[in-house]
Amino acid sequence: MSKRKDSPVLQTIEELLTGTGSVSAGQVAREAGVTRQAAHYHLRRLTEQGRLRRIGAGRSARYVPVFDIERTYPIPGLSEDLAWRDVVAAVPELSSSDAALRVNRFAFTEMVNNANEHSGGDSVEIGVATTPKSWFRVVDDGVGVFRHFASRLGLPDEAAAAFELTKGKRTTAPDEHSGEGIFFTSRLVNRFGLEANGIRLIVDNDLGDFAIGGSVPTAQANGIVRPGSDSGSLELDDIPKRYAVKVNDVVSTSGWRDEKEGFGSRLPQGIPIGVVTQVNDPGDALVKVIQVTPLVDLDAFSHVLVLTARGAAP
Repeated sequence: MSKRKDSPVLQTIEELLTGTGSVSAGQVAREAGVTRQAAHYHLRRLTEQGRLRRIGAGRSARYVPVFDIERTYPIPGLSEDLAWRDVVAAVPELSSSDAALRVNRFAFTEMVNNANEHSGGDSVEIGVATTPKSWFRVVDDGVGVFRHFASRLGLPDEAAAAFELTKGKRTTAPDEHSGEGIFFTSRLVNRFGLEANGIRLIVDNDLGDFAIGGSVPTAQANGIVRPGSDSGSLELDDIPKRYAVKVNDVVSTSGWRDEKEGFGSRLPQGIPIGVVTQVNDPGDALVKVIQVTPLVDLDAFSHVLVLTARGAAP
């Protein structure tokens, strides 16, 4: 999907996929300013070309890129350089320029090395796609990065570990490395995601922000809440399929706070967002797409009253 000036819909699909990893026809129509039929046409063509794969059906369907290469390697003892050579041989686009080569190699080898040295797992799965732009996935079967980080550094919980990782100042192996590998990787790429132990950390460098999104407490599942295909609807995205989310489950904010540093997410934990109305079968995909009905009609607000603590700055 090349960005051509005469294909604004294709350009919109590229931008949405680059930012979120999946896209719906409703999102494409809304962002590109075209009809749903036009959005469906382009998404269907890309699916027929083998460049996208559809998850779900009807208005709740979402489209994800197709990986150019998928491999599974045993760990420990995996050489990240060997895995990188395998990837470049299969996907030469990753080294299309010196800049692309440096960025892709650093990010890929850092994440594979982290899984190899710290996960405590038996294997790591990698997937690399070049549609719409180069991106990759590294999945291990270990203890989970946030639990490992929290236990080794004596942090109170996995949420605190997620926050510490965004600083890039601490490591569980100070004699071997600085601990800045994940931090630098998260700042080097356009969008970085790290999911483990029921927590999903998203660093979006295009927006200049990071967030830990919506949560379904009864299922201990965390994802990202986005506008749905229809006006007034919401979608809870990026929920791994192993989590048993059910209709009528309440979705709330999964905020966090570091008491020692005095920092936290923009929204506190536990604010109700909406109720699950539909859970789509992901098939062989890794994540579910969940339809959510908001608890309030945001379009109906005409005034908002903000309450602060006594003496707090406005």
